Amino acid sequence: MRSIAGQILLWGGFLSGALATVFSTLLWSGLDIHLTDRKVETEIVEGLDRITKPEVHVIVHGVRNPSLAWEMGLRPGDRILRVDGRELSSSAAVGGPEAGKTMEFEYQRGAATRRVRLTAGEPWSTISWPWYGLSVAASILGIGLLRSGKRAAARQSGHSAASLKQLRVHLSNLVNNARKLHEEHAKMKPRETLQYIDERLADDFREFADGRDNITREYGLETFAEVMTHFAAGERAINRVWSASADGYVDEASAYIQRGLNHLTEARRVLESNA
Repeated sequence: MRSIAGQILLWGGFLSGALATVFSTLLWSGLDIHLTDRKVETEIVEGLDRITKPEVHVIVHGVRNPSLAWEMGLRPGDRILRVDGRELSSSAAVGGPEAGKTMEFEYQRGAATRRVRLTAGEPWSTISWPWYGLSVAASILGIGLLRSGKRAAARQSGHSAASLKQLRVHLSNLVNNARKLHEEHAKMKPRETLQYIDERLADDFREFADGRDNITREYGLETFAEVMTHFAAGERAINRVWSASADGYVDEASAYIQRGLNHLTEARRVLESNA
């Protein structure tokens, strides 16, 4: 989650800052106006025919307020006819005036035609610094979240590795103790079997079950399903040994010890094969 939020803030802040700079320093060009092109079809008469002729009108898209251009009367929607006496074929023809250069704009609003003289300021003076500052702050916060996310992931990875190592220890304990129970069961009384299971197997069963989610995070659901299928079958078999021993069914207990040992051994094999 922190990584996603960090990416959004980082790139959002970067793009916002870039827009703040580009929007202020390119088309505005220190003149405090933003021009755009609008394609129109103009109807003209040639001989006896009326035909339409495609034209490009250079339109004031935006005017910085407050600014000299605003005070001189320029407004969004005004059509720029000429700059320094030159007719315009597109907004690109205006170019980027140098700081301190004065340009005369002839523009049209409705049926009226007007002129205004504008002196270009430093392009950087048109940047919205509060906007730019917020963009930088968002990017810095995004970088912080990304670094925090990486540190958390590293800690989680280390924790997962330690947990998996402990899971292998618990599973090996279960296999070794189940094998020893299988070897010595014939000499044990039922109550001794119960005591052995409670003292030598129960804790490892519980600890392994509690940490089983680490298998999914490290190896995926397929390995998790295979390991836990054998583990659960082995646990059920040992529980059956405990019940059979409590009821005095020695032969049944012996059979289920072997079954539990087989499943636990297979669970360990699958887990170790992914190490």
